Amino acid sequence: MSLGEAFKYREGNGPWIDSYITCTPAGIFHEVRTNPSNIIAKYWVEGESKHNFCLTQFSSMFEHSNYPNQKSIISTFNKIYENSCTSNEVKTAMDGLFNQQDGTRSKIDQRVLHLSRLLRNDPDYNFSIAHLASAVDLSPSRLLHLIKQDTGVAYRRFRMWHRVRYALSIYGMQNSITHSSIEAGFNDSAHFTRCFSSFYGATPSSVLKSLEIYEVNSINN
Repeated sequence: MSLGEAFKYREGNGPWIDSYITCTPAGIFHEVRTNPSNIIAKYWVEGESKHNFCLTQFSSMFEHSNYPNQKSIISTFNKIYENSCTSNEVKTAMDGLFNQQDGTRSKIDQRVLHLSRLLRNDPDYNFSIAHLASAVDLSPSRLLHLIKQDTGVAYRRFRMWHRVRYALSIYGMQNSITHSSIEAGFNDSAHFTRCFSSFYGATPSSVLKSLEIYEVNSINN
């Protein structure tokens, strides 16, 4: 999302389009070209988050430049940027943006949520799918199907997403891509860079060097 002028965006080897807002599923390679002085906001949403459920309902609308709520969305992110909001203030703004009322829940199976908690709590551990399936009383094949159905990505990508997210969360404390990537379970910083780029379409150094990170809990526990 641009807080200034429009940027160039494409997925894979597709055509370049001019846009202010795009919604890109995890794991889709994409590129962004913009003026270096332009301010870009990124909102990374967990696959099992209630915000992700909302995004899937209207993400196709972002492809149209006349999307009716575009000004409101950009205005919300501008306020967050200009006012240096706290994490709680950001969460309130995002809940309002995605029309989430108290008690609203996404259609995510509780077993997938339990699996997500296991991965978040121990991101550098290589859980076997057999172990995880046993933990939620499912067959491995059924669990793999359920993860893909509810999050939109395969298990390996789902697990890698959690590791990338964890590396991002500890980067703010360590300010070192190498240390953060190894602590999150990557073989080295090069491995982390490849995975990060496959998710976000940019290298971590180009994104993190001037990034303000807000942790927002929008997961239904």
